[in-house]
Amino acid sequence: MRTVTAFAMALFVACTPRDASPPAPLDVEEPAPRDRTLDPVSVQFHVVGEAALEPPLVELQVDVVVLNHASEARWVLLPRQAGVRPLERGGVDVLEVERWGDVTVGSWLGTGGFRAVRLGPDAHVQLRGVPIQWRRHDDEPARWLSLGVGASSLEALACRELVVDGRRAITWFDSDPTAHHVRGGDAPTVLATVRHRDDHAEVAAELVEPIEVRYVPWPRD
Repeated sequence: MRTVTAFAMALFVACTPRDASPPAPLDVEEPAPRDRTLDPVSVQFHVVGEAALEPPLVELQVDVVVLNHASEARWVLLPRQAGVRPLERGGVDVLEVERWGDVTVGSWLGTGGFRAVRLGPDAHVQLRGVPIQWRRHDDEPARWLSLGVGASSLEALACRELVVDGRRAITWFDSDPTAHHVRGGDAPTVLATVRHRDDHAEVAAELVEPIEVRYVPWPRD
């Protein structure tokens, strides 16, 4: 009987865990977040219609999609004329503040005119039916512009900061024009008009820290 009892006690001791406390968690270092301040802006252009002007000029209606991949706000400048970059030919004299649905757009007029939208981090904006003039070459189809081919091209610019007449562009608006998250609209309404100089002279616009723009061809219809 003593032998059986001793054997049972030995078996109980052997089967009892020496330390029932949970194991210490592993010290795993979290990876540092990737710096996205230099990430590019993506732009898509899609020609959806056209109206004849004085030949060879045509006014295109263009759907524009812009995506800010960066972790901070960006200005994106859209062309008023195919084949001509914003600010390529001069300065600006008038700002028309436009409302496209829930998006505020700065429409600057002048020899270097452009439309500009300020996108917050990861913001996605779509503007439908943006008017852009185009000088048609021979029988070149307008749909080529959606694919990034042809004699002319649609070019956008992007930057961290836009300065107009020596002031940050955002200060020319009554309220912050920055678009956040997914925004879109069409059929713009002009909310306000600002003339930079009483003598109608053009003023300079400057891109501070330009950012790469990546063009994404619109899928074929």
